[in-house]
Amino acid sequence: AQSSVAQQILAITGPWGRWQLHFFLLFFYLQIFACWHSLQLAFIAPNLDFWCAEVDGKDPQVQDKLLLQQPNQCNTDHLWHQNGNGSQVCSRWTYNLASTASGGNGNASAFYRSTIVSEWDLVCGRKWMAGFAHSVYMAGWLTAGLVMTHASDRFGRRVTMVAGWAISLGATVGAALAGNLLLFYAYRFLISFGLVGAYATGFVLLLEITGPQYREAIGLASNYGWTLGYTTLPLIVWAGPGRDFRQLLYCCAAVQLLAAVPAYWLITESPRWLLAQSGRGKEAAAVLRRAVKANKKSSTDKNENNEDAEMKIARLLKSASNILER
Repeated sequence: AQSSVAQQILAITGPWGRWQLHFFLLFFYLQIFACWHSLQLAFIAPNLDFWCAEVDGKDPQVQDKLLLQQPNQCNTDHLWHQNGNGSQVCSRWTYNLASTASGGNGNASAFYRSTIVSEWDLVCGRKWMAGFAHSVYMAGWLTAGLVMTHASDRFGRRVTMVAGWAISLGATVGAALAGNLLLFYAYRFLISFGLVGAYATGFVLLLEITGPQYREAIGLASNYGWTLGYTTLPLIVWAGPGRDFRQLLYCCAAVQLLAAVPAYWLITESPRWLLAQSGRGKEAAAVLRRAVKANKKSSTDKNENNEDAEMKIARLLKSASNILER
């Protein structure tokens, strides 16, 4: 019976047209910044040369020697042994970063201007914290897979997709403004949580409104959005904005925001989901009429049973109602 309803929906809207194309383009676009968020840790937490700039105690003899030490040394034993004072903990680090417009003593030949490594001293005993940012991201991905997929069945495809998009956008801005590492972790979790809500639900919605003969091609073609994101992320970093981790996050947010308004108006609820809910028939009919108009299918076109679009919609609503009453 459900298969019959799905077939009737496609008989009204057509298996492919401008209506489905809008969804495909939005999902393709979503894949671009989903890829950016998933792979950006390589650029916001790169390996940097670092030096101990200051140790506890501030022995002037050792402080002078710090400036001459080899990079990437996690202890100062080789400096302190000469004085017989033992090892001391480094209290401040300096990094091989590029000079910025706001001034500073950066290296003009260095590539990065700011990273989470230099921002929160994620070196030596804290080095694992940089990689942990990706673990937090994947935890959000897993949690959303359990939560948002059920939410899409409970509250609808459109609501879940729009909510996921909004959560991810807000969390991206939050991560760019984060003043400490714990906040950054929290926002990374929400970014992936929202992305999966939009990504997984959007994919289901796209397949639900597309004819079976096009689904395989559409599923494969949509993945080229990820490929485009994979190739453009290094270009953004190389061009300049991505060399500062906060600016890179702002770029991701800007790309998401660029399509947020058209996405809100273009994304309609899945007719199949609406017809599976009690009392949502009128909404389903409105979505179907919008699809007919977008695909430029004449409302007076008739099938072999001499039914036009309105008659098909009426018959579909009756079929869906009979299924719910069983």
